[in-house]
Amino acid sequence: MADIKARGIGKLLPIYQNLPQSDYGCFIGREKELAKIHELLSPKSCHFLITIDGIGGIGKSSLALEVAHRYLEDDGTLPGGEHFDAIIWVSAKQEILTANSVIQRQRVLTSLESIYVTISITLEREDITRAQSTERAELVRRALTKQRTLLIIDNLETVKDDEEVLGFLYELPAPTKAIVTSRCRVDVAYSVRLDTLLWEEARQLIVQECAVKKIRLTPDQTFELYQRTGGVPLAIVWCIGLMGLGYSVKTVLYLLKDPTNDIVRFCFEKIREQIRYTLAYKLLILLALFASGTSEKALCYLAGDEHDDMTFEKALADLEKLSLISRISSERLTMLPLTRLYVLSDSSIEPQMIPGLRIKQIDYYLRHIALPEPFPLYLRELVDHVRDERDNILDLMEWCVQHNERERLLDLFLRVQDFLGVFGLLDLRIIWGKYIIEIAEAENRIADLGRLYAVTLGWAALKRGELDQAEVYLQQGLEFIERNSNKGLAYTAKRFQSRLWRLQGRTEESEQMLMWLLARAKEEGFSGLVAGIESDLAYAEMLYNHDLRSAEAYIRSSICGFRDLGDSVRVADRSIIKADILVLQKQFAEAEACLLPNLEIVEKTLGQLEAVAHGYACLAHIRAHQGESVGAAQCCRYAREVYDRIGMQAEIFPIGLPEIGEQ
Repeated sequence: MADIKARGIGKLLPIYQNLPQSDYGCFIGREKELAKIHELLSPKSCHFLITIDGIGGIGKSSLALEVAHRYLEDDGTLPGGEHFDAIIWVSAKQEILTANSVIQRQRVLTSLESIYVTISITLEREDITRAQSTERAELVRRALTKQRTLLIIDNLETVKDDEEVLGFLYELPAPTKAIVTSRCRVDVAYSVRLDTLLWEEARQLIVQECAVKKIRLTPDQTFELYQRTGGVPLAIVWCIGLMGLGYSVKTVLYLLKDPTNDIVRFCFEKIREQIRYTLAYKLLILLALFASGTSEKALCYLAGDEHDDMTFEKALADLEKLSLISRISSERLTMLPLTRLYVLSDSSIEPQMIPGLRIKQIDYYLRHIALPEPFPLYLRELVDHVRDERDNILDLMEWCVQHNERERLLDLFLRVQDFLGVFGLLDLRIIWGKYIIEIAEAENRIADLGRLYAVTLGWAALKRGELDQAEVYLQQGLEFIERNSNKGLAYTAKRFQSRLWRLQGRTEESEQMLMWLLARAKEEGFSGLVAGIESDLAYAEMLYNHDLRSAEAYIRSSICGFRDLGDSVRVADRSIIKADILVLQKQFAEAEACLLPNLEIVEKTLGQLEAVAHGYACLAHIRAHQGESVGAAQCCRYAREVYDRIGMQAEIFPIGLPEIGEQ
């Protein structure tokens, strides 16, 4: 039971320990957590009770065991006072997961008495084991005061008299320190919560396990395994164990979709029983309906008004305490892919309940992505919201297709279509747009057809450089718009048409259209449209008429217009055009002073990637003039990369790129 180690001055002292051997090779990841636990276990720390919590399979036991073994192995090199004289391991784990099956452990310690016995045996104190049960608690306390002890209790949630055990732990005598692993967060103790492995850590674990099992995975298979397991270490090890038994990669990845597989049941089955038929479990089901997590606000909407705020908050706190959900931010919640799979497979969920909840989800998004005209993509808060919910909305759109919810799909798409362009998903916008148009035509939604053809498809095709297709879409859109008499939308479509003509070389027609639109927009009070048309005219004067003075006047007026509207992002965007004009005027110092602060603004603003690319193209000219060829080339490359990323081909770099960018 006791190892003998020399400590500093040559005196031989026993290290009492009963640690099991680790079941892993080289311990991977968790360096931050290891460092934190080591800090907490220092004699200088006032914390004496530490919990390592997280879902089943996340690596709690492995981390606790690694901490213990490091103290054991490094004992002779630790500074004075840092070492432990005794390291005692008490496991209440009932099951062990192997690639073949779930195995029941033969020796399970499930009570405070069994903990006392383990302590007394490890410390070689037979007097404690022989003592009456009424005397044992005090004898254990006295024994722990004799040396610096690290007590580790693994799997606290399966201990039958856990309240008595916690009472014992809360009153541990100095200098004892304790680590408890549990799927449930323990109050009072310092909590170290384990999340899933990051990609690089998971990749290293996969490589290590594959080497042991003599398995080869391609990079794509490795990444798919990471995604399917959600970075849960035990799930990764289990999958590779199955491959080692002869299962193909394809079969193992398929098994991960089966909610009855061993890994899913091992991680969640017992803990689910603690909350079934409670509000917490209802909220867990609701959260599982969201493909990528959601906000408390959305969950509350789906849950209905029958629960008060305090009850709702307590239910969420219970789920967090059980490691079934986690917070991305103070307001946003999510769950692991394996958790979601298990929850949605629950046979107690009534099938007829899901469609109603899905429709309520759609209703939530229709209510919370309600936009005034003109469409304010520059509203950071709104763009952030849709970005966070993007995968959920796309998932709901797929559900609508599968369940023939045509009108709801149409309404949902019309609310989010502009954001697909903002996020650089032009291909997706066109694919969905074509499908949605079929629905709008079948439902005879004339007003929507105008927007779908002109804005959804026409604008996207224009940005992709598909000019012939853009012309067809814009013309079709204008026909529907004129039938519906929507002036604001008609002017927007005609503005797109003027851009198309400019790209087709019909510059005179384009300019005439812009002048006509400018007059109409001013007359009818479309202030935002006026400012936008003025920036288009600045382009025309700068690039086609080569009248930089007129271009400067138009862009100055456009900037003032957006400033009056309180649109700081559009002010920054148009200021980059002003920097273009200054470059063409050879005023490079003034151009740099104008460009840099505004480029910083658009870089920090979601949905402004086109302006970012434009800004770096302008900066490339400035750096080339300053003789910084390397910096100019880097700006050129980055500008092209951004445009490639968002799938835009037309109107790239209004003043072109310096020659250095072609090298």
